[in-house]
Amino acid sequence: MMQKDQDLQKSVPLFEHAYQLSGAPEQLFALCDIYIDTHNPAAKPCLEQLKPMAPKQAYAELFAKSQHQTNQ
Repeated sequence: MMQKDQDLQKSVPLFEHAYQLSGAPEQLFALCDIYIDTHNPAAKPCLEQLKPMAPKQAYAELFAKSQHQTNQ
C-alpha cells in the first residue's frame, strides 16, 4: 500500500502538467481525482473549478468520493 501511495504522489505533477497543456475538462477531472486519492488540499478548489465543466453525474460521483475520503 505504501508503494501505491508514493506512486500516486509522484504522479500528481504529471496530471497537473497534462491539464495545464490541454485545459480539457477530462484532464481536470483526472487531476481532481488524483488530488482526492492523495488527500491533497487542492482537491476542493479543483472540484469547484470542475463543477461548471463536468457532466452533473460525473461531478456528483467525484464529489461523493471526495466526501468519503474526508470522512475517513
